[in-house]
Amino acid sequence: MDDLPNLSRLPEELHAASRELGAELARAGFRSWIVGGAVRDQVLCRTPTDVDIATDATPDEVEACFRGTVPLGKRFGTVLVMQGNLGIEVTSLRTEAGYSDARRPDTVEFGTSVNDDATRRDFTCNAMYLDTQSGEFLDPVHGLRDTKSRSLKAVGEPAARFAEDGLRILRLARLSATLDMSIEPATLEGARLSKGSLRGVSGERLYAELERGLSTTMGSSMLATLADIEVREAVFAWASDGSEESSAAVFGRWPYQPGLLEGLLVFADPKAGTVESGSRASRFDVAAAALQSLKPTRSLRRQWESSWHLAASLEDADGDELGRADLRLLMREDAWEAGSGLALASLTPGMLLHDRIVAWREERRSLSESELFPTPWIDAEMLREAGVAPGAQWGELMAEGLHLQLDEAWVTRAEARLWLDSEIK
Repeated sequence: MDDLPNLSRLPEELHAASRELGAELARAGFRSWIVGGAVRDQVLCRTPTDVDIATDATPDEVEACFRGTVPLGKRFGTVLVMQGNLGIEVTSLRTEAGYSDARRPDTVEFGTSVNDDATRRDFTCNAMYLDTQSGEFLDPVHGLRDTKSRSLKAVGEPAARFAEDGLRILRLARLSATLDMSIEPATLEGARLSKGSLRGVSGERLYAELERGLSTTMGSSMLATLADIEVREAVFAWASDGSEESSAAVFGRWPYQPGLLEGLLVFADPKAGTVESGSRASRFDVAAAALQSLKPTRSLRRQWESSWHLAASLEDADGDELGRADLRLLMREDAWEAGSGLALASLTPGMLLHDRIVAWREERRSLSESELFPTPWIDAEMLREAGVAPGAQWGELMAEGLHLQLDEAWVTRAEARLWLDSEIK
């Protein structure tokens, strides 16, 4: 059938590499199949970016066939094989049993059939096989039907599949968003029933999956699905107060497509969407601890903290509009876009503060760099001329001078000098 996945539809580099790898295995008496994303993407009319190979050879037999290999997960059947500049994961056909650590199978049996191998995979769209040599297409669990209808469906009994590895729940949300596939109702319910398995997933793995999804243009869809499944409630003990619904609302109101930073600002917030005087500042410690449990990079942690504090400053302006200079100083921060976006998304349109922040964001976009970052009039040269010695007073005068300049308390540099002279006296 013309609409079936086909070797010739692979990008040339992937086609050549998979055929060459498969031919080498065939010379040793083994069969091999392209499986997973590269087959699925063809059905979805997407261009595959890599290939994974399944084979009836054991990991030791795979290593014996190639010089350049890495035992990526050899115990569980996966060996990385270098084909030119490509690293291809080659996994032995296998069955699995027992997931006592909610991540890895307790026992693995190699050398099984394609049909058996398909039953241990996560979703039917990832369980289609294409023979690297003959091009024969195998579809043991009806993945073609589900993929064509854009239905994301678990292989086998959904709750059991997610209980084996809770990370599959995050993968479900990511694939649904990035592949534009609807989640089959029984699969979605199975994810909800098994969400407790997320407690056995390490923060590093959770973070990696969030990063993969939130670094795309479909981050808000992934976050909305996670809120629907109540993933935060399963991961964080404090998120049992209905915060899932409010977090979904925040994602929906974000003024631009949220990325990783924006997603984590809401994901780690114990009361997303709650704006009261001092409320964001008061829950910083809890949110920061939640974020740290995901093991983010130091750089991202710093960006998160800066954005959180900036949002708190804007939210606390409810009833007392920020002064011109204070607002300009916030606008100068790298965290302005994410922080003001968070504050805006946490408010309901029509609220006074919401409209203020909309206006402030528009004002920031209208300002030139010279308007926002003017050359300071109270600078080192002027301080030396005025006889000020380097020290604490030096820094205080520069900071206060910049504040007054941004507040347009002066019109000329000469007026700034008069102010400085009066301060010194």
